Amino acid sequence: MSVDPHEWAKEVFRDHARRAEAMEASSIESANLALRALLLLNGGASVALLGFLASIFSSNHSSENQIEMLIPFIGALGKFAWGAGLAVLSAALAYLTNSLYARWLIGYDRQWDWPYVVETSAAKREWRFAMLLNWLAVFAGAGSLGMFIWGCIKVGVAY
Repeated sequence: MSVDPHEWAKEVFRDHARRAEAMEASSIESANLALRALLLLNGGASVALLGFLASIFSSNHSSENQIEMLIPFIGALGKFAWGAGLAVLSAALAYLTNSLYARWLIGYDRQWDWPYVVETSAAKREWRFAMLLNWLAVFAGAGSLGMFIWGCIKVGVAY
């Protein structure tokens, strides 16, 4: 019975590939859910505010009074629109980040001797760029949430 001398290396290769796939899938799903929620918050707030403004214009208020009521809500609507835009930007950055993380793991060199997988200089560059995009996505997502909160405050003050 012959034992393959590279069996340990092959097992590390398989584990490395499984880790890359699981990491990519879970990070994409988590980012997707969070960013969908932010988009839904800001988009829903925009639609609700537009419905509220439509009811103001359909009421019997004078034209001058309607304009005075409209101005503060337009600022809030802008905040919700920026929040939705930042959520979309964050989703795009999250996609690019996950793609770079996967490329980082795929970019390792495989060898038949310990440690079997070795990080290359190209993989290190992919990792650094992925980390940069990751933080930009986090800041864009936080900005989206911040715009939602700011828009809610503006609606509360105006109402």
